[in-house]
Amino acid sequence: MIMPGGRGNIRPEDRTNGFEKNPQNINRNGQPISIKKQLNEILLKDGEVELPKKDFIKETKNSYIFKLPKQEALAMKLISMAMGNDNHSFNALKLILETFDGKATQPTKELNNKNKVVFISLPDNGRD
Repeated sequence: MIMPGGRGNIRPEDRTNGFEKNPQNINRNGQPISIKKQLNEILLKDGEVELPKKDFIKETKNSYIFKLPKQEALAMKLISMAMGNDNHSFNALKLILETFDGKATQPTKELNNKNKVVFISLPDNGRD
């Protein structure tokens, strides 16, 4: 199989997967906001969350209801679970710590020489 172009010989018609020929592949909204970024913002604000007025839905007897993006709602739920006192709080706290500090290194077993990989040559039947 011959590849188009070569060193210094790539032509504009050789490019077939670019955005100019496939504009439907362009993500015009950009990269979605990550939950890690939302967790970081909420944790750095020391428990204070600023919500835009346009996200206000209604007021109940004891609270205000806001519409939140899923990433922010998940981050807030994870933080509230970590601050609880049930079995899930340790797992949520562990997940938050692993997200920011990384997972603790795990010891690995060393391989011995008994596990060898043997390569065998197959006959060439004239195939390319």
